[in-house]
This record gives sequence, structure tokens and C-alpha cells, in this order.
Amino acid sequence: MGMAAIALGMAAFLALSCYQLHLPGLHYDEAKEAGLPALQLLYGLPVEAFRGAGIHLGGQFIPLMVVDYIGATGVILVLPFLAIGGVNVIALRAFPIALSVLALILLYVLARELYNQRVALIAFLLLCLNPSFIFWSRQGIFVTSAIIPVSLGAALCLVRWYRQGKRQHLWLGMFLLGLGLYTKFIFLWIVLAFGCIFVLFAGKRILLAVAGEQPPSSHLRIGVGEVVGSILALAAGLLPLLLYNLQTGGTFGVIGQNLTTSYYGTNNLAFLQNLGTRLGQIQAVLSGSHLWYLGGVFENPVWPYAVIVALVVTVITLIFRAKDQARHAAIPWIIWGVVLLASCFTVSALWPTHYALLMPWPPLALAVGIDLVWRYWHSPRWLGWLALALVAVVAMLDVRVDLAYHRALAATGGLGGHSSAIYDLAESLDELGLTAPVAMDWGIAAQTEFLTQGRIRPIEIFGYDWNPDEGFGQRLRTFAGNPDSIYVFHAPAETVFPRKDAFDALLQEEGKTSFTERVYTQLNGKPIFTLVRIRD
Repeated sequence: MGMAAIALGMAAFLALSCYQLHLPGLHYDEAKEAGLPALQLLYGLPVEAFRGAGIHLGGQFIPLMVVDYIGATGVILVLPFLAIGGVNVIALRAFPIALSVLALILLYVLARELYNQRVALIAFLLLCLNPSFIFWSRQGIFVTSAIIPVSLGAALCLVRWYRQGKRQHLWLGMFLLGLGLYTKFIFLWIVLAFGCIFVLFAGKRILLAVAGEQPPSSHLRIGVGEVVGSILALAAGLLPLLLYNLQTGGTFGVIGQNLTTSYYGTNNLAFLQNLGTRLGQIQAVLSGSHLWYLGGVFENPVWPYAVIVALVVTVITLIFRAKDQARHAAIPWIIWGVVLLASCFTVSALWPTHYALLMPWPPLALAVGIDLVWRYWHSPRWLGWLALALVAVVAMLDVRVDLAYHRALAATGGLGGHSSAIYDLAESLDELGLTAPVAMDWGIAAQTEFLTQGRIRPIEIFGYDWNPDEGFGQRLRTFAGNPDSIYVFHAPAETVFPRKDAFDALLQEEGKTSFTERVYTQLNGKPIFTLVRIRD
């Protein structure tokens, strides 16, 4: 029965996550943070490393980071997928889907290790069908979903070490914690959560183990080997991040620069305001209502209420019928709570995508609550069946949302920075032989270069200040004198860094004008990109 449910859940996940996998359109972050560097490595092209930081291995230059707080883990791991499947969107997205399959397996094993098979099956099936998990799996590079299996793997290793006392479990767990921090620095949130759990529930036992005063029956031993091995394992996982900061100081520099107010304007001192925003985002992530860029807004309204019911039932059951289960039952809730509080501070912005890290824990929390009802409320028995019915309702409504988003994708191709219009733009530039168009906004160059396998290499001149910087005019003049230059803009409604007014003002100074040569629209007819030329 258990294996059949696992097979059915995995089949449903793969069907929902792999259907029309090319949609939505390739996002800039997918290309920039894995696809493009991997393409350059595969084809032996010059690798554009962030801040120029990298290492030489076997004559090949390997980038250390893709941005200051996101490592190149995805770049390395996606290589075999592109080597086997070709440099294309399907192969690129097969990589994070494979990671999500691993995450599902690890969640099942961890839940069975901590609780029982019923909890494991419920948590597994709920995560299999969750809209946020499914559509973030398709674009896992966009949300750095590699940290999900890393976090679950680390948790499983540390639990097994705590129970069995085997050094290799501890060392592997510490290595994975380091690797998670390197992969994306917000993994620190999960490290803090794990730390809180060990301090609250295992602190005394660990201190006794350090002092060598554990009972003879205990497997837990903490000596020099465990401590030194843990430090070395953690450092091994962190090594690329450490090397990067030795070369550039980038990660710690960006943290210092954004400590109070981030580049995107988030006030890290406004804790209560940020907490309110984050609570709303968690609700949206659970229900699936944040995925507007897939072509619509659909939600499972039961998810947030199911979580509240699970929390209330868990607390009542622990107080009146199962006090001895408190530590185990609290684990997913503590992780959830610590991540929520820690996420109110950011070096970027308060984006719901950060909660990809949190995805396994709400299903596990709900599963634990259902299991407590089933095991400890024998009378009336219908309470247990009602609890299982709640799971069934959540799952069925999730499938309804999944299918609604797929229908929306088929109709729109994706919206905004996720529009399938990027495919039309890349194909058109390739057919026209425009090998070096000028990208006048973010969200154009990286996807185009990846989609054309490096044949088209747009040149970004817009600058990453919100307003045109002092050098913008000089950069533009180097191209404006060439009548063959062509410029790629976003349509006004899709623009991230506005440069069209400054562009036209500079041309007016030189007695020139611009005209639109082509417009590329998404499937519903809304303009996304424009090709612009200059004439005297």
C-alpha cells in the first residue's frame, strides 16, 4: 500500500511538473544563474564569472558564485543534463525537477525516521501536489531550489547521528549545511532553525556527551574526532564561498551594505511591518496564489485553514493526551517559525520565492497533526477519518489549482519576465543574424544568449542603477554612431530599468531619431519586447 501510494504520488508530481515544460518563458535568473555559465563551460567559451572570481581546474576556469549570495552549485550540477539533453530549456528545467524528486524522497525518509510511515506518506503526497512546489520545481533555478534537498539531507543526517552516534552522519550533515550556505546564503535561516531544535531538545544530552558523562547505553559520543571532523566538513561545504570572499569580499560586503536598508528598498529595521508582509506571503505560497506570472491567480483556500487546524489540534493533543510527543511534534513548527522570523531581514527584498526553502515543512506539520488525531483520539473514531478527509480535500484542491495554472500557461505563455515572447525574440535575432544587439534593460541578454546557444550575445549597457548613471550616455554613444546597431527594449509596462527617455534625449541632442522595427508580444497580444533602430 505504501509503495503504491509513493509511486502514484511521484507519477502525479512528474506529470504535473513536466507537462508543457517550456512554459512559462525562460526567466533571466534561470539563464544567468545556471544555463549560461554551463553553456560556456560545455562549449569552451569564455566564462563570465561574477566579479571575475573563480578557480582553474584542468585548464578550465570555474566560476565560484553567480551573485554575491548565490553559489555556482546549479552551474556544476546542470552540466550533465545539458550535455545529455542538449542546450535547451527542457534539459535546463529537467535538472531542478530531478532535485525535487530527490527532495520528495528525502522528505519521506526523514518523516519516517522522525515519526512513522503514515506521517511520511501524508507529507510526501501533500508536497507532491502543492502548486508552489510543482511550479517552482519547473523553474527551480529561479528560486535556487537546490537548497530544498540539501536541507532535508542535512536534517536526515543529523537525526541519524543523534540517534545512532555514527560520525559519518554528523560529518555529512555538517558538509551539507556548509553546501547549503554556499548554494544560497538564506540557507542560514534553516541552519538557525536546526540549531534552535538541537539547543531546545538535545542541548543537555549533547553537553553530557561532550563531558563524557552519557549513560553507557547511549550511542552519542562527542570527542575531538567529532568536533574537528565537523569543522572540516562544514568548511569543505563552504570552501567555494570562502574562496570567493578571499578574492572579492563580495558576500560580506553586500551584507554590510544592505544591513539596514536593502538595494531594493527593504527596511530591515521595520520588523513588525516585514513580519506582516511575510505572513501574507506564507499564506500565498501555501495556497498557490502568488504564481500570477503563469497567466492568472488561482488558489487553494483550504491550505491556510488546514494549517491552523493542524496547529490547534496538535497543541490540544499534546496538552491532554500525548505530552511525551511534544518534542517530535514541535520540530516542523519550530523550523517554520524560525525561518519566518529570520526572513524578516534580507539583503534583497521580501520576495515569496525565498520560501521555496520552507516548502517541505508545512506538509510535514500538517501530517504530524493528522497522525496525532489518528493515534490519540480513538473516541469518537470519526475524528481520525475527518482528519484524513481534510488531507484529501487539500490534495484535490491543489490538483485543481495545478490544472488551472497549466490552462493559463497554455493561453498566455507566461507573463512579464516569464513571457514566452523571449523565445520569439531569440529566434528572430538568430534568423536576422543580429549577433550583438544592445540590451537596454534587464531580462533580455542572458536568455537570448542561452536560447541561441551563444550565437547571439546581447550587450547590456543600461547599468544597474535605478536611474541612468553618468556613464550611460558614453556607453550609448559607442553604438549610436553605427547605423547597423539595433537596440532591444522592454515594452513600457514591462520595463525594469527605464532608459528609453534618456535614449531619446541623447539622440535628440545629436539630431537623430529612433524608430521601432519589430514588436514581440506574448500569446494574449500584449507587447513585451521591441527592436529599435536609429536614423539620422
